[in-house]
Amino acid sequence: MATAMKFAQNLTAIVLAGGQSRRMKTDKCLLPVNGRPMIEHVIEQLRPHFGQVLISADRADRFPGMDVEIVVDNQGDLGPVMGIITALKASAHELSFVHACDIPHTDLGLVREMIRRAPGYDVVVPRSAGGRIEPLFAMYAKSALNALDEVLRLDRGSAHKIVGRCAARFVDLPTQYSLRNLNTPADYQSFVDDSRSRDPNEKGSG
Repeated sequence: MATAMKFAQNLTAIVLAGGQSRRMKTDKCLLPVNGRPMIEHVIEQLRPHFGQVLISADRADRFPGMDVEIVVDNQGDLGPVMGIITALKASAHELSFVHACDIPHTDLGLVREMIRRAPGYDVVVPRSAGGRIEPLFAMYAKSALNALDEVLRLDRGSAHKIVGRCAARFVDLPTQYSLRNLNTPADYQSFVDDSRSRDPNEKGSG
């Protein structure tokens, strides 16, 4: 689905970087991808296509030297939904694309399709052939804030519950297609190995 394009500038990209990385046992946002921290790799994919890029993080000093506004989620222990709420409130635009920092490659074609389907909906979410949704790689309108508050209060902050509490639309993904999350050391090593097999010069882990 990936292709080159320029999105409208009245959109915000929100990179979620407030997780504790418990399964990875190290800050996964800082893992090297092509020779630089993964969060920088993600932001550089997003920056040309959005009028605003925000990082939602648990501390303002977590990513020193980055030329991106950091929105501090002072309740980081409440999970990604709290991070989305905080960043949506800070967003300069009505519509925002939420991107988990542990998804190293941004499928811009998929993003464009979610933007196309966004008018009239609170959220637009990818859905796999098996029915799995990806609420941390999705479009959110500010109109979703009430539903997100409900998810936080009533559903233990499970981001997957958002689609049942607001006007949601789905983008169905092709069979065998999935967004690659790096949650564990094994996930990361597999990603590095695959990257090197495609490009011997890839600097996945160095």
